[in-house]
Amino acid sequence: MKTNVRPDQLEAHVASAKPIRLQSLRGMELPGANLAGGVFEQVDFSNCDLSGADLRECLFASCRFDGVRLNGANLTQAVFQTSSLQNVSFRDAKLQDANMVETALSQPDFSSADLKDTGFVKSSIHDGRFSGSNIDYTVFSECNLIRPDFSGTRLHRPVFIKADLRGAKFEGGSVYLGTFLECCLAEMKLAQIDFTLCQFIRADLTGADLSDCILHQANFQGACLRSANLERVKGSNAIFLQANAEDARFAGAEIPQAIFCEAHVERAVFTGVNAYQSQWQQARCAGCSFDGMELTYSDFSNADLSMTNFNDSSMFRVRLHRVLDEGAHIPNRYLALAEDKDRLEAELWRPQV
Repeated sequence: MKTNVRPDQLEAHVASAKPIRLQSLRGMELPGANLAGGVFEQVDFSNCDLSGADLRECLFASCRFDGVRLNGANLTQAVFQTSSLQNVSFRDAKLQDANMVETALSQPDFSSADLKDTGFVKSSIHDGRFSGSNIDYTVFSECNLIRPDFSGTRLHRPVFIKADLRGAKFEGGSVYLGTFLECCLAEMKLAQIDFTLCQFIRADLTGADLSDCILHQANFQGACLRSANLERVKGSNAIFLQANAEDARFAGAEIPQAIFCEAHVERAVFTGVNAYQSQWQQARCAGCSFDGMELTYSDFSNADLSMTNFNDSSMFRVRLHRVLDEGAHIPNRYLALAEDKDRLEAELWRPQV
């Protein structure tokens, strides 16, 4: 790789709209340089100082950025494609609408960086530091995220798609309107985090600790929550449609109007839960503990309640239409609604052939 472009020529070369290819710019001191709109292909920037540089709308294809300082640089709408970035500092940098595609990042420091609308696509990010960064509609799509540190950070509308987040740090932070589509969060310690309005559709949360979390209107449709700890969560209108929460623990949770339709919650513990007006149609609840629950106006139509216990639970106008209740203990069943004969007739009706 040759070095034909001197530091004092670089800005003029970029301004002439000529692509820079197969160049080594290793170790160059370029703080505050104006390289906006530049096209760089197979360029080695290792150990360069680009602090405060104007790199808006730059294209970096198959470039190397090992040890580069990009503190305070303007990388708005820049694109990194199939590049290598090791120990790069993006502190206080602006990366709005920037994209990193099929790029390898090892120990990048995004502390206090502006990552609004930034996209990471099919990239690997090892030991990334995101503390204090502005994460707003930042997308991590099919990325390999190894031990990312989001601690103390308020994530607003982040999107994680098919990402393995085991080992991620969210302590002391919050996630609002986040999407964790088909992500792996198994066995993670997520206690006391605010996940208001987050989507965990088909996510793997097996054995995860979500105790004391804020889960208002969170969506766990099709998620795996087997053996997860959701004790004392506050999750009004939370959705567990078709989720697998076998052996999960919800004791002391506040989940009024939650939806558990078609969910698998066998042997789960709901002791002392406020599930006022919740929906459990066709849920599989065999062996559950529903002791001391607030279930007023809830609906268990067509649910499997075999071997369940409802000791000291509020059952006023709870719908138990066509439930399977072999071995169930429901002392206050007299307060519940009887089977709906008209509905039963409609459900059993078949057209005459």
